[in-house]
This record gives sequence, C-alpha cells and structure tokens, in this order.
Amino acid sequence: MTSNKKTALPDALKFGKFKFKRFGSSYHLQIQNGDDLARVGELDGAHWVATNAPIVTINADDVFLRRVDTDADGRIRVEEVRQAIRWLLKNLKSAESIEPWNRTLIINDIDRSSPDGERIFQTAKKILARLQLPESPQISLNQIREVKSMEQEGGLDEAGVVLPDAAPGNTIKVFLQDIIDTVGGREHPSGQTGVDEECLETFIEEIKTYLGWRLRARLGDRPSSNIMPLGKETSAAFRLYSDLRPKIDQYFALSDMERLDPRLEERLMANNGKLSESDILDTEVVSEFLERSPIARPREDGKLRFADVLNALYEQPLRDFRIQVVRPLLGTNPSAMSRDHWGKIKKSFEAHEAWVASEPETRVGDIPLGKLIKYREDARFHMAAQRLIDDSYQTSLELDGIRLVEKLVLFQAYMIPFVNSFVSFPDLYDADSRALFEMGTLIMDGRHFTLSVKVPDIEQHAKFSNASNMFVLYVEVSVKDGSKLFEAAVPVTSGNRGNLQVNKWGIFRDIHGVERQARVIKIVENPISLSEAVLAPFKRLGKAVTSKLEEINYKAEETLSARGVQAVGQMNNSLTTAGSNPQQNPQNVSGGMLAGGGIAIAALGSSAAFITKTLASLSFLELMGGIVAAILAAIIPATVVAYLKLRKRDLSSILEGAGWGINARMRLTRFQAYTFTKTPAYPAGSEGVRHKNKWTWIVLLVIGLALAAYFGWVSFAGN
Repeated sequence: MTSNKKTALPDALKFGKFKFKRFGSSYHLQIQNGDDLARVGELDGAHWVATNAPIVTINADDVFLRRVDTDADGRIRVEEVRQAIRWLLKNLKSAESIEPWNRTLIINDIDRSSPDGERIFQTAKKILARLQLPESPQISLNQIREVKSMEQEGGLDEAGVVLPDAAPGNTIKVFLQDIIDTVGGREHPSGQTGVDEECLETFIEEIKTYLGWRLRARLGDRPSSNIMPLGKETSAAFRLYSDLRPKIDQYFALSDMERLDPRLEERLMANNGKLSESDILDTEVVSEFLERSPIARPREDGKLRFADVLNALYEQPLRDFRIQVVRPLLGTNPSAMSRDHWGKIKKSFEAHEAWVASEPETRVGDIPLGKLIKYREDARFHMAAQRLIDDSYQTSLELDGIRLVEKLVLFQAYMIPFVNSFVSFPDLYDADSRALFEMGTLIMDGRHFTLSVKVPDIEQHAKFSNASNMFVLYVEVSVKDGSKLFEAAVPVTSGNRGNLQVNKWGIFRDIHGVERQARVIKIVENPISLSEAVLAPFKRLGKAVTSKLEEINYKAEETLSARGVQAVGQMNNSLTTAGSNPQQNPQNVSGGMLAGGGIAIAALGSSAAFITKTLASLSFLELMGGIVAAILAAIIPATVVAYLKLRKRDLSSILEGAGWGINARMRLTRFQAYTFTKTPAYPAGSEGVRHKNKWTWIVLLVIGLALAAYFGWVSFAGN
C-alpha cells in the first residue's frame, strides 16, 4: 500500500554537487568558498533568490559594482554575475585563493595563461616597482589605488581625452580651455570636461573659416575700404543705419504720398488711432503710438530736416545718425537729407551689408581676433594639444592595466559576499551578519530596528509594503546640516507600535558605525505582533469609551451651564416680581430648583438600582460566562486576522519595492522578527532598573483563568 503522506524536506539538501539550505520557507544555495562560487554559474537563474537589482541599493564598493555592471545600465543581472565569476576564475590559478573580504592579491596566484592574467601580472609588478617594493610577493587594494590616483591626477587617464590641467604650461592650458568654451568637449571619468582630437580639429577649422571671413574686411594700412567705408567706425555706423533704415524708408514713401494727397496726415492719424485723454496717461500706449508713427511729419519736398519736430522716440538716434553716418559718408553737414542723399548712403553700405550676411556659422567669434590669429599661425598650439592627446592613449593603456589589477582584487574580495546577497541570502537570516543590501540600524522609540533597505521611490515601494503584510517605517537619513543622504524602508517586526509616528526623529547607524539623523516621513500600517492584535480591540474600546465619556461630559457641562443660566434668569424674574408683588415668596424659586435637582438624583438612583438588580439576578457562572463571551467575541476575530497576516509577512516585498527582481518568497521567521526589531538589554549588573519578564505575566494570567474557572464551577455545583 502506497502512502500519500509527503515526506518533509530536510533543512539542507544536496542536488548533485549543489548544496542548499532552507531559510524560512525558501531554499538558498550555500556559497562559502571559491569552489562553491564556481558552481554558481551552472545553477539555473530560476533558483537564484534574485535575478536583478539596482546598484544604488547595494552597500558595496562602487568600483566593484560598476565592473560587474558591464552594460552600465545601473542594474546587475544574472548573466552579468555569471560573467564576473567566470572572469575571476579564469585569472586565478585556483578557486581556493578566493576568500571573502580579502583585499590582498598573491602575485603567484595570478593565472598568466590568459591575456588578461599576463597583463595583470606585469602591471602588478610595475605598481610594486613604482612603490619601491619590487620583491613583494603580494599587492593590496590600497597600493593599487595609490598608484591609480597618481596617474589620474595627470589628466591623461582617459584615452584620447585631455583635461586642461594636463597642459605643461598656462598658455596651452588656456588654449585647451578656449576649445571647451567654444566648440565644447568630451566627458572625462573625473566628471570634468576634456578635449579630444575631434574637438581640437573642429576648433582649428572654425578658426580658419572665421578668420577667412573676418580678414576680408581687414583694413591694414588703409583708412577705409569698400567693405569698411567708414573704417574702424563702420560696424557701429552700420548698426545705427540698420536700425533706422525701415523708418527712414517709410518717411520718404509717406512724403511721396503727401504730394499726391494733402490729407495724408489726417488719414495717418485715423489709421494709427487717436489718443484719448485717458490713453495719454498710459506710458505703454503712448510708446506704442510713437513707435507706429512716422519718424517726422512727411513733407511735400521729400526732405528730412533734422531741425524739424521729430518723433521723440527716434530723435536721439537721428542725431547720432547725422553725426556718425551722414556727415562722414556725404562729406558735408547738410541740415536736411534728401532722397538722393539717402540713396548714396544705402549704396555705401551695400558691400558691408553683404559681408555681414555672409558671416559663417562658427562658435569662435567671441575670442579676441589677435588670439585667433595667433592660434592659427603658431603651430605649437595645435602640436602641443595633439601630443597630449597621443600621450593620453599610452597613459590610459597603463591605467587600464592598473584597473584590471584592481578589478581582480575587488572580485576576489567581494564576489562571495555579493553572491550571498544576490544568488542566496544567508546573511539575512544570521543575526551577526549583514547582507549587502542592508543599510544599517535605526534607533528610535527605545528600540533597534536592524533591517533597513535603501528606497529610490517611496510611493512605489509603499505599494509593495501593503502587499508584504508588514508594518514599515520610511525614514529620511540626513547629515547635520539637514541635507538628505537617502531614504530607507525599515520594517517593524515585533513588539508594538509604541510611539512610532510620522515626523518622529531618531538616529541611523550605518553598517560602518557612522551615526546620522533620521526622521520618519511615512508609515505603512499592518499588524506587528499577535499580542498587539489581541489588545487592539480593548485599546479601541478604551478610546471609544473615553471619547464617549468626553462627549457626555461636554454635553453635561453645556446642559448644566444652560440650566444655571436659566435658573439665575428665573430667580431674577421672581425677585423682580416679588418686589412688585410682596405676596410672592422668593423661597418658592429655590424650592423649585431643589425639586428639579431631587428628580435628577432620583432618576440616577433608579438607574443604579436597576443595574444592581439585574446583576444580582445573574449567577456567578452566568456573569463570568457573559464577560468571557464578550471578551472572546472581541479577541477571536482580531486574533485570527492578525495571525493570518503575520504568517504571510514577506521579506521579499521589501526588496521588490526597492527595484529588485526576486524569485523566492521569503516569509519572515519568528527568529527574524525578534532580530530585526529588539529592545536592547541594560548593562549587566545595572541597579535600579526594572527588568521585564513576560513569563511573570503569563503565569499570572494562567492563575487568574484557573481561579475564574474554579469559582465558576463552585457556583454551578451549588445551583
């Protein structure tokens, strides 16, 4: 006969060469050494706890994370981890040399049979020689980064990109900075902007193009030319001419019309709109009117007389035009400008106007002309910049080798801790260890909340927190000046809510022991513990009763106040009546008040007597049964709901809300609940401290229930 009973899976399982261990409700691959690490690549991604994760939520060396994230998209995926492990094993002779947190590389452990391995070996030797340690059998991460920093300070650490600080002198440095300020540059790994060969060539070509155009108008020893009819003053005069040309053209056209239609001025005013008295007070309306109006009153003789009444908006520009343009171009100082004069002036500026219109689209025009000519004619600038760019390839090549050595040391030191926070999560279930996604401990409300995860988007994360059935605090961690460092989700897993509320301040101690200030900015509420769920109905009842009593008290005060005012009013009326009618007895008023009070007291006494009589009619067993039934009716539903929710508390949702892709459902264990949220004990031997003992309360509760059951049975037997 075959049994249908399922056999319980053991905590540790071996599937071939893979060894898994059960944590909570999920199985995690055990990765303790290099041999275990070598097996990770063969494990199907569906059995990994995580499939991808944003690097901003991982507490690890930033360079290490960027080396694993080969596509630089800010997320680490299964295949990228596999590639990193394969590269690590390929460049070491044995997986046995891989130890967690070991930041020192034994030179002879490098596998020189691979191209990268040989380069790592040779570069490591060069680094040690540069540090005057040529015979050292090992190299550390600090030594590698010391030399790396030296190379980066030169500004030639990126192949083909040169920083201005890399220039041998200030002259070339200014040249490189002019390139960046005009045609732009290329981003450098340091975050600064540098110059590459394309930028250099573009700059030189634009200088040639711009100077070819600009030098066409160069005067040399001549006082003027066809393009520069007024010599050095031509550009300023042309700008003034260009600004006034539309209005002067308009004036001569209107003068021609004036000869044909003497009523032109009247028609112009009608078309332009007459100003009302109210409009005259509006500056904008007046300015707009003047701008539309002719530069002067049109004349039948077609001459623009500078002594006539001119449009106030153009009066000063016309005076400047007469001095800077009319006089030098006509060679005289006419009191009026005729149409012929105007035609000669326009003819004089034709060549200059064509030259201005032909200006090429370049970005170097703001650099002084003399400096541009020097950059074009002196080949040393171009050659010096090109030499620096060429040197950067060699320097970068050396730095690439240094980065390879750094990469191998980082992978050797951090790969096992990383996969234990990605492929499996054993450190999450170990009270003495920290997974790489844990940010630190929140100290608040007399407790330590040891699990915290960095959250890029709180509102998005809160949706997952609701589904996780966990009570989650969202805290903003900041420095002393209030600048925010990051936001974290902190689950509360045991005890009760206590005094946790939004805007409450606390301390956040990161995994390195550095303390920061923290403030609660959002809370997602769910049951925290079974004891809190059991007491919740009574707390709600207490709040309801308190609220009702406050309401009754408030109404009673209002009623008493109203009755008092009414009684005083009646007494005042009675006394007034008694004064007018001596037969009215004032004692009748106070007697009425006392009678009303007696009726109220009698009503209260009657109610109390009814309650007492009702309770007296019940046996002790009935009374106790009623109380117990009421208590159970309140406790049982709340307890069942809370129990079901507490059993479904899901740690994986905390990570999924932060952007992780999680395969396994990680139920919160009882051990974790008391580990992630705990009240620290007072130092051993402390005096004057009241130590809480939950077993005392449990014993007292059992004794109370036993006594209640005993007296209930005695009462039942007596009946």
